[in-house]
Amino acid sequence: MKFFPKKIFCCFGVLVFVSACGGGGDNGKTSADPISPAPSPPREYIPVTSVPPAVYTDMRRQEAFSRINEIRQQVGLGLLAQSIQIDQVAESHSKCVMTTGCGSGPHEEIPGGPGFSGITVLDRVNSTGFGAGNATEGLSFNGSLTGRQLVDEQIDSVYHRVAFFDYRWTHIGLGWTQVPFRPVGSVNSINFVFDWAYPSATGRQGAPNTHYVIWPQPNSITYAINRVPETPAPPGVGYPITIQVDPEKILTVQRFELKEDGSGLSVVSNLLTYDTDPNLKARQNKFFAALSPQNPLKNLTKYNVIFEGNVDGRPLNLAWSFSTPSTPLLQ
Repeated sequence: MKFFPKKIFCCFGVLVFVSACGGGGDNGKTSADPISPAPSPPREYIPVTSVPPAVYTDMRRQEAFSRINEIRQQVGLGLLAQSIQIDQVAESHSKCVMTTGCGSGPHEEIPGGPGFSGITVLDRVNSTGFGAGNATEGLSFNGSLTGRQLVDEQIDSVYHRVAFFDYRWTHIGLGWTQVPFRPVGSVNSINFVFDWAYPSATGRQGAPNTHYVIWPQPNSITYAINRVPETPAPPGVGYPITIQVDPEKILTVQRFELKEDGSGLSVVSNLLTYDTDPNLKARQNKFFAALSPQNPLKNLTKYNVIFEGNVDGRPLNLAWSFSTPSTPLLQ
């Protein structure tokens, strides 16, 4: 039996970009040669605005599903549909995490192990016949939280937040297992698995009118003052501020700063981007940036954020504010 400390574990999906290449030079063309057709404009992915009601039989998964779509709608992203196939994958993997059936990390499975259906989350999702073009996974072990709170806990991190605000996903599967010999409702008493994917046949979704997603949202109150412990672990323990764009775009940061309102004091923070963070670089994540304060933020305090950068070379300058609670709702 394997037990993990109170952490959440993240598995990043793999993006594969394929481009056509031509030769160099003008190939001896003259003005009499036919004019080549103009390149097709970039594909505009359509957001999903309506999905069938989820049919979970337990309140924890029902709440988590509803909360995920509530937040995605709030930030301007498309909704996710429940996938019974991916639910089965998540449920099976949640059991695997408690046994020797898992591999070197909580997102891998060992061939021949109990319930084995694939080494990676993409392998496991595709073993059901779903036909995923891509997939990713997140885990939580906090049985003291409701389904809604489990989602908020994941978003109160750095790397796990990426999956929730990823433009592409169209389907989600949720599964959890009670850990034997642990008190029901206690920390580390469950294994809750989030699995996201989109089918290769119909493709991903998008949000052409949502040029970026920032969190915390403007004028919002956070649920915590600190970052939830996660694996891999980014530097800094304060509540993270992030900006994310469509994964097919490149986000470049020139300035990303957090200041206390009133005093104007800058909060000492770590800037995490593709260029500065080995975890983002290893996963070719060029569409996300985080500001991770070195220390917990102050309770009942207003903070101002300044961002200057560009998306695919186009300037993006933002300024917004958020506040922290008097008493953190999540620890």
